[in-house]
Amino acid sequence: IDRYGLNDRIHLIVADLFHFPFESIPKDASSADCIISNPPYVDQAVIPTLSPTVKDYEPRRSINGGKNGFEIIQILIQRGLPFLKPNGLLALEIDPSQKELILKQVPWAKFATDLSGKNRLCFVRPKPK
Repeated sequence: IDRYGLNDRIHLIVADLFHFPFESIPKDASSADCIISNPPYVDQAVIPTLSPTVKDYEPRRSINGGKNGFEIIQILIQRGLPFLKPNGLLALEIDPSQKELILKQVPWAKFATDLSGKNRLCFVRPKPK
């Protein structure tokens, strides 16, 4: 941002989802253009079957997405979307198996595939009023 002289146009916030005070922000104060997250999205039941290079070295908090790997993603959708400007964007890395769960929450979500052709990225804008 500094390198390109964008300090007056881009303001980054690095926040812990569990400690960010969404509740303190007035409902009509949508203020973020974009929320980008690589949340924990591994189903907790699958963690014991992961490669040792993942399950034995990655902090559990960074990979454990709870039941179906969807708990953190659901929080981001429910709490993050209302925080976005009307044309804002929520961008998430996901497990390909979560596409249908996401579409049940936000049927207008869009997806992009990784190099192996699997749905790996999810993009959601606030629902038009």
